[in-house]
Amino acid sequence: MKLLYVSEAYPWPLTGGGIMRHYHLIRGLSQQHDVTLLSLMPPTLNPDFPPSPIESLCSEVISLDFRTLRPLAVYLRYHPYAPIPKRITNALFGPWSMPGARWSCREIVDAIRPVVARGFDAIWADQSYIAEAVWYAGGRRLVADVDDVLWTMQQRELAQMPAYQSKPLHYLEMVKLSLYERSLPRWIDRLVLSKDADRRYFSGNPNHIHVIPNGYDAVARADASHEDPYTLLFVGSLDYAPNQVAVKDFVRDIFPLVRARVPAAKFCVVGKDPPQEILALDDGSAIRVHATVPSTLPYYERAAVCVSPLQLGGGTKLKVLEAILRGLPLVATPVSMEGIPLEPGRHFELATSADEFAVACVTLLNDTARRARLRDTGAREILLAEFDWDRIGAKAAAVVETLHRSGSP
Repeated sequence: MKLLYVSEAYPWPLTGGGIMRHYHLIRGLSQQHDVTLLSLMPPTLNPDFPPSPIESLCSEVISLDFRTLRPLAVYLRYHPYAPIPKRITNALFGPWSMPGARWSCREIVDAIRPVVARGFDAIWADQSYIAEAVWYAGGRRLVADVDDVLWTMQQRELAQMPAYQSKPLHYLEMVKLSLYERSLPRWIDRLVLSKDADRRYFSGNPNHIHVIPNGYDAVARADASHEDPYTLLFVGSLDYAPNQVAVKDFVRDIFPLVRARVPAAKFCVVGKDPPQEILALDDGSAIRVHATVPSTLPYYERAAVCVSPLQLGGGTKLKVLEAILRGLPLVATPVSMEGIPLEPGRHFELATSADEFAVACVTLLNDTARRARLRDTGAREILLAEFDWDRIGAKAAAVVETLHRSGSP
């Protein structure tokens, strides 16, 4: 079967969760289908990265650059802080949601159209708004991969933010985004979600909705003999806003409570591309921030407990999967554990407030036996079975097969 995979960004190198997901989906799909990749951004040329295997997986790779295709006027018109009269008009009378409008401009659609016109048995788009642009370009038999529900992410972000002038308008735009996302199963042939809990959000034919989780490579367990019994560890991309907020919230609201009970406690933050405000948290002793590192394994081996205090974001948190696969005791919020089928109190410690989070951290730092039990609960085996990339790739190929068998026009 001839499959066109349309990606917002070139899916290599594997520098983030979204890129990792789309690379492995392409790898899985290419084992059963003839895949052409249309990337709306060119590949990153960096000699420090290993060579891309994408060309060997795909029969053809076509690269565009949406940054040069999209007119500045379109970018400014649909910017989240564009002039208020223009945004009110867009929200009340425009045909698209804000993300869809930025991608469905004539210039991007016209660039996609000749590729779509070659004729494919199915088209996989790696975001709902990419699918919308493909649809306007004439693409049919569409699969849209919605690994993050945009409404959920925006609603959480607005709820956390203090009052500001544009906030009511952002809520209005969020309502329109919700209506748009809920309509997806009515005009997209197959909708792919990253977690089962997102099904209830969408209307339309439930048989057209499939769940394909994020995955993670089977990394080795950390050697607990190197453990520093007072180190709390956070690992995550620090150019990602929800991770930045989580780290700052932990330092401000949780870590002082931990230090009051365990004065020797230390907080280690590891992640790529931290902004200056995160680097400034490093005090040289109790709090250390490590930017892009060759390997996270030494930090996992020294840590006593991993923490994931996220309140924002969507999808499955890949660094939570990594922490558990490394065998670390974990304290996490409900947002951090979305889509991960583990049992709180048995496989990890769940905390819903700053006080609960601090108590869980203190308890684990003071209880060597409890940490040892959490390192060996069977959680690793559950994740290896559920989030194996080969299994996930086979699920993606099966979705395309169901679309082909259905004979959708």
